[in-house]
Amino acid sequence: MKTPIKVPLKIPRKTLEALQSLAELRGETIEEALRHAVNTEVYMYEQLKKGSLILCQDEAGETWKIVFTHMR
Repeated sequence: MKTPIKVPLKIPRKTLEALQSLAELRGETIEEALRHAVNTEVYMYEQLKKGSLILCQDEAGETWKIVFTHMR
């Protein structure tokens, strides 16, 4: 990994709390949780732009198409 750069960041409290919760669940730092979230967002955006679908299968085996309205 390249040398990290310190960046002042203003985010809503709920977003910070979500990052803290995610980091705790995964046993990682908030910075790592944020990096993973951004990398996932970029990957999904690239896949959607290629025409791919993002699907989710529930516990009953039913498959649902996930629609991210902010990624159109």
